[in-house]
Amino acid sequence: MTPVKSRGMLSTLNQLMVTLGVLSAYLVVICPLSVLRDGWCVMLGFAVIPFRDIVL
Repeated sequence: MTPVKSRGMLSTLNQLMVTLGVLSAYLVVICPLSVLRDGWCVMLGFAVIPFRDIVL
């Protein structure tokens, strides 16, 4: 069981990491779409990388 002193820090750290993950995913998607004319191709390419790693 986690000590009482650490519980607040651990839950806050977890929430912070999830929020930073969502923010970074949003930035990865928005940057190619706003800069490039065919940004959806780059976005699709980024999505293929984790899929390839999971399948292989």
